Amino acid sequence: METSVPSSVPPSGDVLAPAGSSPTRSLPLALALFSAPWGFVVANGAYAWATRAGGGDGTGAEALALAAAGPAPRS
Repeated sequence: METSVPSSVPPSGDVLAPAGSSPTRSLPLALALFSAPWGFVVANGAYAWATRAGGGDGTGAEALALAAAGPAPRS
């Protein structure tokens, strides 16, 4: 059985760096990687806070009642 080396790998065996691995791209991706899970924490906390008095959003009527019981918008 013979194997072949793809043409993207140099014959010397050195590994090429991926195109576009600049720090200006890596930093925002790393920040997104670590900050995105906190969005779920905040969303779940807000839902728990909204339903703390036993409300729910299982039906449309319950969701409307939950929204109406929320804080009044500031003018």
